[in-house]
Amino acid sequence: MVKEKTITIVACYFGPKLGVGVFMEKLLNVLLPILKENNYKVNLIANQNVLANSPSLVVDGINIITPKELDKSGSSKIYFLTKFAKTKFVTEAKYVFFLADSVIGSGIKNAISIVHDINEFDITNKFGRTRTWFRKQMIKRVIARSKKIIVISNFVLNQIHKYFPDTKTDSRLSVIHNGIDVKYAITENELQERQTEPYFMIVGRVDPLGKKLYEALKIYKTYKKFHPEIKLKIVGGMNDFCRKDGTDFINFATANDADVEYLGYVDEDKLNELYGNALATIFYSQFEGFGFPILEAFLRGCPVISNADNEVNDELAQGYDIKIKESDIENDEVICLKLKQLSEIPKLKLVSIATQFSWKNTAQKYFNVLND
Repeated sequence: MVKEKTITIVACYFGPKLGVGVFMEKLLNVLLPILKENNYKVNLIANQNVLANSPSLVVDGINIITPKELDKSGSSKIYFLTKFAKTKFVTEAKYVFFLADSVIGSGIKNAISIVHDINEFDITNKFGRTRTWFRKQMIKRVIARSKKIIVISNFVLNQIHKYFPDTKTDSRLSVIHNGIDVKYAITENELQERQTEPYFMIVGRVDPLGKKLYEALKIYKTYKKFHPEIKLKIVGGMNDFCRKDGTDFINFATANDADVEYLGYVDEDKLNELYGNALATIFYSQFEGFGFPILEAFLRGCPVISNADNEVNDELAQGYDIKIKESDIENDEVICLKLKQLSEIPKLKLVSIATQFSWKNTAQKYFNVLND
């Protein structure tokens, strides 16, 4: 196989399959067949954690390599900074495609890197001092060393321009939005027959600081003062970096309120059912590279209550979310006035917005970059 027809893909993460893990699985399940159909040889550099969480990636015709160094976060970073550049998976590849948290050694000249966000620059001490410092250093090297850089939203593009104003990136940067499983799109007839149940949802990693979950809980509690039948269902896993804070939040949210239920990580069919029956989804994170829950909810005709300060919301929701300012979190009157709009949201328009994003379209755009 000639070099121009060989792609090496780096897909590693640690712990549960949360946002980045889901992204990898969804993208690769569509992108790998496209590469195979176009006669590319694909080397997939992964760890055992990825394969255990996403067994669908183990398919015929894909060369899967699992260096033992990748089973731990610290040793994996050392591997990518030192050994990886000298392997044939780099030297014999047209591109080395890093799907997340790129760690690019100085000897790698053919890297394509995805930057999901650089929220470490916006949120003080997001992951603890040591990991935050390291992540910032790695992001700087990604910006400097990548042959091509892909960002998942215009918001992330603006973040890069903001924090790296002197770095010449325009010729190397492109925006490719994430996708969602549009097979779950609710039809017009189903919308007319849809009977919502009195509950809100919170979906995503249980990270109270990063996702502003206490503020989201406040919105629910305010609404409950005037609508005592309302319930709250919290869906999502926890990683090691937010496990303690996440556990504290769940304990706080469920204490003395039997109407708050933590469901943990659920499969797609269950998530589809939950979105389809919910009165609304509260997605109050301020800094997001993308924000899957917005489009996932829209696809089922479920309105989204969002943080007015979250810039990526405008990019995805196109003004059809219900925005609440953080300065109004303690203002019951404002929150109630805002939430009266739930019944006025054009549900079919939400579905129309969401179906503009699909993994098929996303994967094709990534293939176009790799095939260039």
